[in-house]
Amino acid sequence: MTPERFREMVSGVLIVGVVVSAAFIAVGFVAALAVGWQGSLLGAATATSATTDFSNLPGRLATLEPAAIAQLGLVTLLATPWRVSPRRSWVSHWKAIASTRRSQRQCTGYS
Repeated sequence: MTPERFREMVSGVLIVGVVVSAAFIAVGFVAALAVGWQGSLLGAATATSATTDFSNLPGRLATLEPAAIAQLGLVTLLATPWRVSPRRSWVSHWKAIASTRRSQRQCTGYS
């Protein structure tokens, strides 16, 4: 696999992950407008839980709670790798930082 093909694959995974996450969050917000954050799209009785509570997420998704749908979007976003880069780009990054620091020391008279 060529480096260019690898970058294209990683780019595709990142794009799909972010789009799917945004879609879940958007569906959760639209559902919350319809039934409220503590409601259920199926009309099932739901237990009152904080919107920051991720426990029992599968069970709450089964009853189609808007908060759980939005939380699924957040979990999807966290599960999406934010950056995959070849090792050489990190090396070149640190070399550039070191070069900048060397030139700053030379300008100030420190060595």
